[in-house]
Formats: sequence, structure tokens, C-alpha cells
Amino acid sequence: MSQPRITEIKNKLMKVQEEGLKDTQKLLDQALAFNEWAMNVQREYMKMEQSVFHAKWKVTYLEKKLRKIDPKIKLYEEATDDKKQK
Repeated sequence: MSQPRITEIKNKLMKVQEEGLKDTQKLLDQALAFNEWAMNVQREYMKMEQSVFHAKWKVTYLEKKLRKIDPKIKLYEEATDDKKQK
């Protein structure tokens, strides 16, 4: 092979390798952005989950307090009325 041909092949190989590195960097950037988004979504989900837990806990606590005051109290009358009608 002649020297110019070898140089041409080397240049093409270097160009292909550079393009491969650029593509790899682009994919890594996309993966990093996706991971950051996923962490933010998970953080928000955990906040919502915690607030739901606390709301349920408050309702249970209040139900217990009301039943302690009046054991025969009717909680959720609408739900019991619906069952009676069916």
C-alpha cells in the first residue's frame, strides 16, 4: 500500500472513532438526564406517599378518639345508608 492510501485509511478510522465517541457521549448525557428525571419523580412520589400516610393516620386517630367519646357513634353515615338501600 502506498503512504497516501495508508494516511487516508487512518484519517477515516480516526473520524469513525471520533463519531463513535460523540455518539457515546450523547447517550451518556441522555442517560444522566433520564436518571435525574427519574430521581425527581421518585422524590415527588415519596412526598405524596408520605402525605397520604399521614392523612390516613389522622383519620384513624380521630376515629379512635370519637369512638372513645361515644362508642355508638355512626361514622361514615353516607356509606352505611347506601348499603341499607341496596
